[in-house]
Amino acid sequence: MDNILGAYYTDTKLDSVLAAADCLSIGVISSLDSFGYGKSPDLPFPVVTGQDCELTAIKSIMSDQQYMSVFLDPVVLAGKTLGIVDAMEAGTEIKPDRTFNNDAFEVPTVLYDPVMIDKSNYELLIDRGFYTKEDLDL
Repeated sequence: MDNILGAYYTDTKLDSVLAAADCLSIGVISSLDSFGYGKSPDLPFPVVTGQDCELTAIKSIMSDQQYMSVFLDPVVLAGKTLGIVDAMEAGTEIKPDRTFNNDAFEVPTVLYDPVMIDKSNYELLIDRGFYTKEDLDL
C-alpha cells in the first residue's frame, strides 16, 4: 500500500480501498496513517473495507478508520457444511440453492448470506458470542 500511495496518490486523494480481508485492511490503515490520512480535514480517511470481523478491524471500525467488515458466522457456515456432509453420508440428494457455470459445467452451490458489520451493528458480534464487550473495550 505504501508503494501504491507513493506512486499514484501524491497529488490525488484516495477515496476508498476494498481489502479482501481484515488482515489486509489493517495494513492499509497503517499505510494511510503514515501518509497523513485522517490527520486533517483536507485528507480524511478513505472508506476502507475488509472481511472476517477480526478484533483489530472491529476496533478500527469503532474508531472510524475502517468502514465495514464482512461477517461470515462460523456457526452458520458449519451448520450448512454439516448439512451437506450429512446428506452425502445418508446418500440423499444435496439440494443446492443454485448453480454457477464455471465454463466446464454447472456447479451446485449452497449459499450463505454474509452480514455487513459497521459501526451501527457491531453489537451483533457480541450477541452471537463472537466477541464480548470486554474484547471490544466497551
